[in-house]
Parts: sequence; structure tokens; C-alpha cells
Amino acid sequence: MPKMKKWMLNDEWLSECRNSELKEFIQGKFSIEDPVYVNNSENALQIDLTRYYFFRKRISVAVQVFKDLLGDGDFLFCEYGSIGLSDLKRYVIGRPNKINCIEYQTANPDIEYSYSNISYVRVSGNRFRFRKYARDVLFRKNFANSYYFIDLDRQRVVRMYDDRGMDILCDKELRKTLYEKYCNIISYFYRKDIQKSIYGDENKKE
Repeated sequence: MPKMKKWMLNDEWLSECRNSELKEFIQGKFSIEDPVYVNNSENALQIDLTRYYFFRKRISVAVQVFKDLLGDGDFLFCEYGSIGLSDLKRYVIGRPNKINCIEYQTANPDIEYSYSNISYVRVSGNRFRFRKYARDVLFRKNFANSYYFIDLDRQRVVRMYDDRGMDILCDKELRKTLYEKYCNIISYFYRKDIQKSIYGDENKKE
């Protein structure tokens, strides 16, 4: 593998390199748009936050899920149907990296975006305000939540679709870890399918 050069780390190189990679990831290998779990059920799981009555607990769990999936590493903070990121300064600490934009046509007839684009920025986990974002999903009025968190390098996606829950896409080993950690709040509706995707035909206790 060739050694990374300094110029490869600048935003211009990353944008050229990542645009085609992102397109292939969200519309080729997977289908990364709502409903994320349904579109990628063999590689995903769904967390049901409604198991917690208090919103404060839902926020805390959501933040922990983001940390478990993304950690402090780099990921792409994406806004679907947008040219530019509406809440970039609200969520990203410090000076943000360059915003990139790709063309995107939704395959979901129930979704209408203002623009046929996805805007995204490279962010590190320790510079993103996950708690503020989760609070906005639960409490912010007229919040157009079209945000997806995508880690291309590790092939992971987190989508907090609303105050009810989160869809997660990741490899089988991590899905197993998350299933066992959040077993009590795995979606009841999809639980058996999620179990099968992780354990196959093995018997797994509820």
C-alpha cells in the first residue's frame, strides 16, 4: 500500500476521492436512505428508544450508540436533499472541513427533498456535538432531520430517524456486540430477523 502523502490529507484530495466512493456506498453496495433497516435488513439492526419513557434516557442511549459506532474517528456528516449543511456550526466544534456535494435521486416515492443532492463534511467524533443533535431530534420544533452519519472506511451508518429509534448498519461482529449490549431495546418487530442475520439458525435467548 503506498504511503500517504501530506497533500493527500487536504480537503480537495479527499473530496475528489470520496465523492464516487460515497455514491457507490449509498446506492450501490447498500441503500442508505429511509427506511435504512428495511432497505438493508441483512446488514443492519434497529434500536427502539420508546422502551424508555423519559426523553433524557433516550438522549443518553442515543449518544452512547453514536459513540459505540463512530468513536473519535472520522466520519461523514451527511444531509440529504440539501445544498450545504443547515446546522454545520451548531453541531461541529471548531472550524469545519470543506463541504462537498453529490447528486442524489431518492428511490423512495414517499420522500420529497428540496434538492437532488447530498451535502457532507468530514468530521471527527470528538468534534461533534452528538448530545445536542439527539436533543434536537427529540425537542427541536420544525426540525428537518435529513442527517445520516456514514463511516466509509469501516462501512458503518447511523440514522436517528426520529425520537422513536435508530437504524444502524455495520459488520456482523459489531452487530453481535451491539445486539448483546442493547438487547432489551432491540426492535421487537424485527428482533427475530435481526437474530437470524447475526446468529443464523442458532437458538438465541430473548
